[in-house]
Amino acid sequence: PRQLDVQRSLDQLLIRRMPSKSLSIGQVEDDTINLVAMLFQFILDDRNLAAPMKALIGRLQIPIIKVAMQDKSFFSKGGHPARKLLNEIANAALGWVAGEDIHRDPLYNKVESVVSQLLNEFDNDPDIFRQILTDFVSFMEVQGRRAELVAKRAVDAEDGRARSELARSCVDGIIDEKVSGQQLPSVVIELLEKAWSNVLFHCHLKDGEGSSSWLEALDTVDELLWSVQPPENTESRQRLLKRLPSLLKTLRNGLTRTSFDPFEMNKLFAELEIVHLARLKEKPVDAVTSTPGANTLDELLDERSANKPKVARPRREKTPVPAQQKAQRQSPQQPQQQPVAKPNISAKPTPAIPAQAETALDESDSSYGLVDALDIGSWVEVHQQEGNKFRCRLAAIIRVTGRYIFVNRSGMKVAEHTRGTLAQSIKLQQITLLDDSLLFDRALESVIGDLRGMNAKV
Repeated sequence: PRQLDVQRSLDQLLIRRMPSKSLSIGQVEDDTINLVAMLFQFILDDRNLAAPMKALIGRLQIPIIKVAMQDKSFFSKGGHPARKLLNEIANAALGWVAGEDIHRDPLYNKVESVVSQLLNEFDNDPDIFRQILTDFVSFMEVQGRRAELVAKRAVDAEDGRARSELARSCVDGIIDEKVSGQQLPSVVIELLEKAWSNVLFHCHLKDGEGSSSWLEALDTVDELLWSVQPPENTESRQRLLKRLPSLLKTLRNGLTRTSFDPFEMNKLFAELEIVHLARLKEKPVDAVTSTPGANTLDELLDERSANKPKVARPRREKTPVPAQQKAQRQSPQQPQQQPVAKPNISAKPTPAIPAQAETALDESDSSYGLVDALDIGSWVEVHQQEGNKFRCRLAAIIRVTGRYIFVNRSGMKVAEHTRGTLAQSIKLQQITLLDDSLLFDRALESVIGDLRGMNAKV
């Protein structure tokens, strides 16, 4: 925006209002005019504001000069309503970018209304700045509440996704550790991968590591893996017979709670029964008795009460057994085994792709310092490859994953980064940090510094 000829405009304004008086603004308040002009030149040069907003703010020079000439505390009083209004407008416009039709933008229209009101209504009563300030702050609070609600939903969704990924990764690692290096029946691998991993996932997500539900679910994994190992001796076999009913009940209850497909569950349990039957029929070295004719797990479990009077109970009808399964039952060593590589637990949610691939930056790089200094609410400008730019603010840092979540002025998520990719983007100037400190105060500090420098040279 082109800088206004402030002194000429004031001369013309006073001539229109007081044509009978001969006044020379340059002789009376020349220093005030020059100082305000320097302040606005700083504001108009500020890269943090979009050009249309600078143009609107630039039109406030005349009202600001008038109030500065009336109230000598304008420059020294930080809480002056006129100064606060400038700061509020600049702060609101920090994340604003011009759309296709700026005249349909609520913020642009509001600032334009403020400017027009001051130009048309401000005369000698500075209280108008206080009234307009109150109205503008109320407007921004309404806008801010809407954006915060949208941003909160976005952050909550990201937090839930991060906790899900952490839980899934933990389940992967735990199962991998427990089955690594073992020779296990395929049904056990399938049971862990397709079914029990979801039980562990929900326990971790709902109650966390260290909770009783999580520890019990882990104990069930250990119990299942132990139950498919050949019994070492008679005592081990008897212990397996005793613990199998409880194990199977726990497995079934857990899968039911996670709404596992009942048909698939029955299929898995039928295959698991074959494995357990084969294990129980294997004779350890010191075995003294067994039940050669037992062909079902229920019959073998009845061995626990072999020395007690048996109670008549209905026998479960046998279903036709495929030849391959018959062979497995006749030869206990036949259940299918497979070396265990890392299990492919159920599919993980696809993480959002960061702005660019992360490359290693030295931890001492200053870009990391800039990242660590970012506060929630800090604004940045993102430079895209096509030459487009957009602005967004830091809405949250997800502690579970360390992701930095950015939203636009409406609260919609527009970008996410890790600490590394954010530092790299800053280093490559693909992201620049915007200064959200009070605009008028920054301008005043800069102008005073320039004046002191000029006086020092004289």
